[in-house]
Amino acid sequence: MSLLREIQQDATSKDVSTSNLLRKTKLLARRLHSKELENWINSELNGYGDEDDVPDYRIISRGMIYGDFSGAFGAGIRNTPIPLMNIFAAMPLDWKKWTEPIKWKVSISECESILKSNPGGNGMLKSPWPADIYNKLDFKVYDNMTCVQAWAFIRESKIEGIIDTVKTRILNFAMDIEEENPDAGEAGLKDEPVPQQVVTNAFNNTFNAPVGNVASGGSNFTQTATMTPIDKQLNINVDMAQFAEELKFLRAKIAPKATESDHYR
Repeated sequence: MSLLREIQQDATSKDVSTSNLLRKTKLLARRLHSKELENWINSELNGYGDEDDVPDYRIISRGMIYGDFSGAFGAGIRNTPIPLMNIFAAMPLDWKKWTEPIKWKVSISECESILKSNPGGNGMLKSPWPADIYNKLDFKVYDNMTCVQAWAFIRESKIEGIIDTVKTRILNFAMDIEEENPDAGEAGLKDEPVPQQVVTNAFNNTFNAPVGNVASGGSNFTQTATMTPIDKQLNINVDMAQFAEELKFLRAKIAPKATESDHYR
């Protein structure tokens, strides 16, 4: 079986890890003399650096922010939504960093490991905030209560989408190259099995093509592809499901305020 056919077979198999598929594609990249493809593969295998831009399919939206709060005499509130208005009040300069979509930079093998290690997560992953950030919420959400932890929920389907996109793009690229030369994967290192301009065009059309709306699989995350006029004026993304949830939460806060004793565990 030719290398191109092996890549196509592995890209459509559930039994082959994406890391192994990438390594096999790296052989093809070297034989095609494609630095662009090899660089992309290295980033997917090793993870993207702090200063690296990430492809659009690796920008994933967060769900609503949740937290645990502690008060005097053992009072506490656990797993409660934290409205964006409270986050903004607590950190007016940094709020967007902790609520906007995440640039997911970890290696593809780590993506697969995360999914395998969360079998009982109900399709959700926690993205915890560091202590020096959630401590800024002390007394900003509930009177006389400190924040003991905060996190954003991320849907597992977003991580699965990254893996699926990598496989699909490799499959499309391999099919495009096969149309030019079915034996391109068996070429010697000094051969040019496919003209460089054709390889570059195939890479750009496959790997630099835009992905559909990254948030199109569910309801509790930001839609980044379409913005309303008010979004453009404010330069923020509106999460309508989160907005509705926060309205419900705020209505409860407008009601007569509960005392700390009402929240005893």
